[in-house]
Amino acid sequence: MGEEEGGRRRGRGGAGGSGRGDGGGSDGGRGKRKRKGRKEEEGKEEAAATAARANLQQEQVQICNTIVLIQYLKAAVVVAGQSPPSFAGMRAAASKRPPSQTPKRNQRQKATTITTQGFGGKKKDPVWQCVQNCGACCKLDKGPTFPSPDEIFDDPSDIQLYKSLVGEDGWCIHYDKSSRKCSIYAERPYFCRVEPEIFNTLYGIDKKKFNKEACSCCVDTIKAVYGTESEELEKFNHAVWSSSSR
Repeated sequence: MGEEEGGRRRGRGGAGGSGRGDGGGSDGGRGKRKRKGRKEEEGKEEAAATAARANLQQEQVQICNTIVLIQYLKAAVVVAGQSPPSFAGMRAAASKRPPSQTPKRNQRQKATTITTQGFGGKKKDPVWQCVQNCGACCKLDKGPTFPSPDEIFDDPSDIQLYKSLVGEDGWCIHYDKSSRKCSIYAERPYFCRVEPEIFNTLYGIDKKKFNKEACSCCVDTIKAVYGTESEELEKFNHAVWSSSSR
């Protein structure tokens, strides 16, 4: 009896020990999971803090750039002797289209032809003449570097007539491209005629300067229509300078 009871006691003790061991292992597993969860949360918090610091630094850089730009604009305005522009004024100025570079009425483009000196030291100018198979002046819409009809004419009827002659491709509707001739040459409008009186009326050019300015006008037109290395430009320059030497 004594030995059996001692064995039972040892058995209960072993079972109890086994139970306590199992319970300790379960508690240890739960502790590991909790520590892992805390590490994950800490990692997420650190990543969020890092992102917040990066955003803050970026905003600070943008603010610094804005301050530098404002100071630069104020300094430039002070140098120019003007009051600092408002934000609304800066936006309005930025939205404006740049002004046209075309000359106003009574202003001619800078002459592209040059005067030369003969053996006697006397300057000579080219003598204007129309060159056949050119037709550059019949390109009525030559682009923004040339005066518009509204800038050239004072009479609204002249403006209307000029615009009515412009075809879809910018050439005069009476210009025959195959022959390079005007189909109404004898009855062409007065502003199509290269004459001293007309240049004086339209551009305010003195009659003494007619040849030089008319040649300059044709050179600019031929360059715009056919190019600076064109055969048309070479023929025109040869014609007007040959005439000046006679």
